[in-house]
Amino acid sequence: MKIVICAGLDFTDRIKEIADKLVERGHEVIIPRTSEMILNGKISLEQVMEEKGTSKFSCVSRLYLHQQCKYLQ
Repeated sequence: MKIVICAGLDFTDRIKEIADKLVERGHEVIIPRTSEMILNGKISLEQVMEEKGTSKFSCVSRLYLHQQCKYLQ
């Protein structure tokens, strides 16, 4: 079964814990892209929180667009 986990970034560690348990049970799990980037070490939760709510082009946006461009090539 494909399961999508939706949660706030403050719960990224818990998201991973739950996702790992579901994968162990044979499920395909999708987690929020920003949580994925935090868990992979591409950005930190602190970076996201600093830029959240500002009008500047955030690190999350830059990383997301970069990944999308690489995917389309």
